[in-house]
Amino acid sequence: MISEDLLIKMVKGRIAKYVNEHYFDIDSKRNSYVFGALLSCYIPHARHSNGIIIRSRKRDLVELIRNELGSQHAITSDPRDKSSYWFQLMNQNLRSVLEKKGLGDGKKERRFPRDIEKENLYHFIRGFFDAKANVVNRKGPTCLMMGRFNGNKQFLSELNLILKKHAGVKRKMDYCKGLTYGSADSLKIYNLIYRDWKNIKESGLYLSSQKDKFDNIHNVRHSKRSMLIMEKIEKIKEHLSKGEMVKDFLNEVGYKSLVGLTHIFQKYTGQTVRAFRKHCVAESEIKIIERVKELLLQRKKTKEILDELGYSDHYLYPVFKRVTGQRLRDFKREIKNNIAV
Repeated sequence: MISEDLLIKMVKGRIAKYVNEHYFDIDSKRNSYVFGALLSCYIPHARHSNGIIIRSRKRDLVELIRNELGSQHAITSDPRDKSSYWFQLMNQNLRSVLEKKGLGDGKKERRFPRDIEKENLYHFIRGFFDAKANVVNRKGPTCLMMGRFNGNKQFLSELNLILKKHAGVKRKMDYCKGLTYGSADSLKIYNLIYRDWKNIKESGLYLSSQKDKFDNIHNVRHSKRSMLIMEKIEKIKEHLSKGEMVKDFLNEVGYKSLVGLTHIFQKYTGQTVRAFRKHCVAESEIKIIERVKELLLQRKKTKEILDELGYSDHYLYPVFKRVTGQRLRDFKREIKNNIAV
């Protein structure tokens, strides 16, 4: 398909350089990473409604984004802006998509997206960190600095909450200095954004210059150990999300002591095993009850629902009351009365 922009330029005698204007049409790990990076380095062209500028001090990041978009636009260096690198292109469809995703406003107004799929989240965060974060070593400990992100306190606050939930960082938001993480927290972030490292390396969706800073500052052996621990924690989460008890899969995930497992889990996730399992069970019960409601509205009988879901009435009735706050029989009566009316 040839876009309208391309046709116009062809008519005017100028062949436009290609760009994949449909790159963001379907969410993926790849474009989640690029979107994270664009939050910091995307600039809507002020004089052209279809203009896009990608600018960063990191040339390798600009090249990565350009290649992902399938573009062949020239990258220009600008020594006036602290040796930044940039390229620009004209494409109305791509700009419209990026504006719908929240990049239409200035950097101060950009918000942390709430619709990113869980499996794409750490790719998005890695993209933003590659664009914005600076890893330094101040006389020993690692320090990961985010700065103020153009004074956007709300975005950084939301990012910090996400990192607390998924990486287990302890740092509180400093509204004067932005986000700065110490050695322990930066290692947790490292383990989050480089999880599933084999696939990340194969995809090429990372800045080697950024990761090398982490690797050179941290003890490499300790980093590898931490990566193995995070792999185990992901397995633990899978078991807990199914409602399983720790004692039933303790040996399977490589732990002999219940105390050791729970300690490591809380250290790297920021929450206890009990709290995480309770949350997973609650989410599972909500999904079950939503399905029960759908089947009841389809005039299915309780016995048919129990057979389909594989539950007993002794399990379903208390769960329904706990989730909805009313008894199953009362809900069925409401449906019957509404139909009668």
